[in-house]
Amino acid sequence: MSGSTINCPACSHQLVIPEADPSNLKSSGLAKHDEKHFAVPVSDKPTESLIQKPHPPLEAAAKHDGTKLMRVKCIRHSDCVEVGKDNFDMIVTDFLNKIGEQNVISVSTFNYQHLDLGTRQMVTDYGIMMVYRS
Repeated sequence: MSGSTINCPACSHQLVIPEADPSNLKSSGLAKHDEKHFAVPVSDKPTESLIQKPHPPLEAAAKHDGTKLMRVKCIRHSDCVEVGKDNFDMIVTDFLNKIGEQNVISVSTFNYQHLDLGTRQMVTDYGIMMVYRS
């Protein structure tokens, strides 16, 4: 646009756009860009897929080769209390019966803290972590 006239946005006077200084163009990155020519690779072999198939889920892999995989299940006491009724023992018992005694590797207790939304205070609670085969 060098050499053309424009109106000043502030005072509406006509301004002439000066010629560009070549030394400023190189340093500001506004110089004419080199054209790039890219070559597409050509091959006689069949094309390869760039997207690999995902690994099968662990459950499918376990069923496929017949081996049982180790799993971990954590049950928090606070997740088992509903309307003032404590269902922790029942939920743990149901889960242990579901996986079977022969598949239980270990059962460990743990303590944790969480924010009680009703009182806005930190509460210490407990839970169990079970390692089992499935």
